[in-house]
Amino acid sequence: MRYATLPLALLLLIAVAPRAEMQPKPEPKGKLLAERAYFAYYTGSRIGWQKVERTEVVQDGKTLIRESESMFLKIIRDFDGQTFLIESQSTSLQTPDGIPVSETSSSTSGSQTIIRQTVFSADAVTVKETIDGGETRSSTVDAKGKKVATSNWAWHTLKTQDRLKKGETIEYDKFESDKKAFQKETWTVSGQVARKTTAGKMLEGIEVIVVGGGSVSRIVLDPEGFPLVASLQGGFSIELTDTIPKDFTPEPVSIQSAMPTKTVIKQQMKLKTMDVVIDYKHDDTDGIEPLVDDSEYHDVVKFDDENGSGYGLRLKSQKLPADFTAPKLPMADLTDDVKRYLKPTTICQSDDADLMKEAKRLTEGMTDSRKAAEAVMNWVYKYLTKSSGDTGNASARQAYEEKKGDCTEHAVLFVAVARAAGLPARNIGGIVYLASGNNAFFGYHAWAEVWLGRWVPVDATVNELGTSARYIMFQIDEPGDTYGTGRISRCIGQKIKPEVNAYLLQDGTSWKRRGAREFKFGQKPQDAPTNPGKED
Repeated sequence: MRYATLPLALLLLIAVAPRAEMQPKPEPKGKLLAERAYFAYYTGSRIGWQKVERTEVVQDGKTLIRESESMFLKIIRDFDGQTFLIESQSTSLQTPDGIPVSETSSSTSGSQTIIRQTVFSADAVTVKETIDGGETRSSTVDAKGKKVATSNWAWHTLKTQDRLKKGETIEYDKFESDKKAFQKETWTVSGQVARKTTAGKMLEGIEVIVVGGGSVSRIVLDPEGFPLVASLQGGFSIELTDTIPKDFTPEPVSIQSAMPTKTVIKQQMKLKTMDVVIDYKHDDTDGIEPLVDDSEYHDVVKFDDENGSGYGLRLKSQKLPADFTAPKLPMADLTDDVKRYLKPTTICQSDDADLMKEAKRLTEGMTDSRKAAEAVMNWVYKYLTKSSGDTGNASARQAYEEKKGDCTEHAVLFVAVARAAGLPARNIGGIVYLASGNNAFFGYHAWAEVWLGRWVPVDATVNELGTSARYIMFQIDEPGDTYGTGRISRCIGQKIKPEVNAYLLQDGTSWKRRGAREFKFGQKPQDAPTNPGKED
């Protein structure tokens, strides 16, 4: 079975009928093998349920295993009562030993529904999907050289080979249909364990540690390979239950969407550098990358000593210099790795007639790609009312129709209209520093990047192209990209509290916290601040 995870948009905070050709085919009758029901929890609060049914069926003369799953999640934020509802149903077909054949799923978040069909062949995986009854989009991912399998295959192989013993490992390539990408998944057997559920029931089974998709999970399995309890990164978990009550009532959850910091920088838009420390128990392993790494956004030092562990970061400004020259429109000689970010996707419908019309109106006749990007950004900033909708991760089309949204809607609408205007653009997720009045905090955030000869950050939520030194970049949130996956959930799981150690403004003004950790970021001598400023 699959294990439910929260989408990026909910972690950042944290229906229309489908077209006929995407309707799932009637399922053949079969022999019922097993049924399971689970409660879902987030940071200790019961927020939903999951049901699984496993059936043996015969299709085209072949015996297959069908798994049907249904899931209901309702996130109620304790600090403002904002509610996010997620419902999904899926049916997968696998060989008896767990090799995937096909999967059909329907997922509704708020008022937005995505229908997805995935078909596996020897050399490729094809995904067809539609959102809110719109155009069906098809993607094909190369599977050559991959060990394509499922968690059922991992369990079946370990069990039939008598390898359910402490220290045994197995590895395979798991396909993530929503990401349109393969991710390596590794199981390591811990052995026989007993775990107590929230209801106080003791359950015994074989525990495996699963590493993949940028996170680590601990799952206790029964003799048939079904989870008894599963602790997933980011505070999400499931527990076996006998039944799901018809009057199921979810509990409000405490979501760490903002992390207060003591240092208030009133001129945050003029930050040249900002030194930040994140106390963090290191969880990177084989298959899991460090929480943060060096990039255009920051230089990073990992520390682990008698005083603690974590990361030191020097956030860097990406303001464009006065002599910056952007490519001319239409852009020519784009490499394939950049050109791919001109294509429409299910969420970023850059080929939508209305969005294309807006792009033409905003940029027609422009030859300076920077000015074109600014025109799109300014329009998105003014067009969208700053308000969360009921959809955790609304599409560009939905954001355009509702004329409101938080950071995710600002980012996705910018990306879609920018692409329609011939500007390669992509969605980014991470953390940003914000100060207002006498308060300041770091918050989970979404923004965009646009290609202007190099990738330039664009935050349409605050109308900033070329950002100041206040962004921590985690992931590229686009189909086919797996960079940074799981980082936000890892932060939420450890309840991080970033703190400012020092900063330098564009005019040379600087500040440093007394007694703060010192990090060597490898900066060149000529880049060092000449004015040490006053200390805290």
